[in-house]
Amino acid sequence: MAEFLTPTDIGNRAAQHCGAEMMDAVLGFTEQSKVGRQVSFVYGKLRRAELERNVWTFATRRAALGAIDANTLLLAPTLWASTVTYFAVPCVITNLGMVQ
Repeated sequence: MAEFLTPTDIGNRAAQHCGAEMMDAVLGFTEQSKVGRQVSFVYGKLRRAELERNVWTFATRRAALGAIDANTLLLAPTLWASTVTYFAVPCVITNLGMVQ
């Protein structure tokens, strides 16, 4: 079974649902036909709307993030002292970004 690998594949599937002629696989959205013009006009808009409408597992990551507030401090490893007791915090901010 061939997979939907290109936007043209997806556009042709939509054309099949509507009972219209499919686009040429090589020309795709540049094909000078009614289906080619219609699909190329709506493809990007519908794709964006669908991605925004649903939560897609491939596009989400789960991570525990701590609140960043006035008590959040920048990590300075050179100031670390092994004799000092530090409070446990869920995450720290470095110059590289969030570190958990």
